[in-house]
Amino acid sequence: MKIPTKNFGLNLKDKFSEKIPEKLKSLILALKGEEIVSVRRQHWVVLLPQALLTLGLVIFFLILLIFSLTFGLFSFILLLVSFLLVVVVLIAYGYKSYQDWKDYLYVVTNKKIAVVNLAGSDIEWEREVITDSAKETSIEVKVPLPGRYLGYGDVTVTFETSSRVEPITFEKVPNPNGFRKALEEAGQS
Repeated sequence: MKIPTKNFGLNLKDKFSEKIPEKLKSLILALKGEEIVSVRRQHWVVLLPQALLTLGLVIFFLILLIFSLTFGLFSFILLLVSFLLVVVVLIAYGYKSYQDWKDYLYVVTNKKIAVVNLAGSDIEWEREVITDSAKETSIEVKVPLPGRYLGYGDVTVTFETSSRVEPITFEKVPNPNGFRKALEEAGQS
């Protein structure tokens, strides 16, 4: 049974996979006979601290604005201008955090496992292991208590190459057990 995906023609086996633009697909699939098994982003929970900080500062400034009315119009205007400046800075920082999250991908193909950063017009391979030249020794899934309820966890894959043992940790992955299954499928092909 095929799992329906939201990936424009990519026919991925993993329903949590993200869509990738065609121009990046050709850069990711560099090895002969390579096929994408899974592409994931970190869980949305990594954006939560930024969102809570923004919400807290907005509420703080709104309370200050309300209390500043008792001190006169000048203090109200001064606080209003500083509030607007803080909101603009927080929106810019929030947008940058969102873009960083969106551009950071975990890629599993039938020939390699990689952590990829799509920042800018280039692909930056932060970690990459060619599975043909390495022996997978273990896949470990760690799910913290909040992750049990929100559906995320860390997956660590350990590879043994001819010269060293090389672990790759995929942090805050949505549905970590499903991701582990995708990694196991990639290792079998």
